[in-house]
Amino acid sequence: MAEFVQIKLDDMLNQLGENEVKSILSSFVCNENFDVQDFIQNKAIEFSRQGLAKTTLVYWKSDDNKEKYLVGYYAIAPKFIRVSREAVSKTMAKKLNNHGSYDLWL
Repeated sequence: MAEFVQIKLDDMLNQLGENEVKSILSSFVCNENFDVQDFIQNKAIEFSRQGLAKTTLVYWKSDDNKEKYLVGYYAIAPKFIRVSREAVSKTMAKKLNNHGSYDLWL
């Protein structure tokens, strides 16, 4: 049965090396949104290295495993938010401080 398979970009880099992965990613085309294509071809590897985003590639694989096509990807990136100290209780501020920091001057 044909299926979709997910492969982490970091795993692919470790197994194949950067040059081979760049060659694979260069085949991805998105006619609907150039930014989607540009990210995977020119930014995903560097973002992964810097910890700015983790990318997972999605492949379509045929029943007999003879055909495999990169059909998409998704990238997860951290998003930072600002919370003023006055907006939360002392208890919540302590909890938030365990996962980041708050601005004292807001």
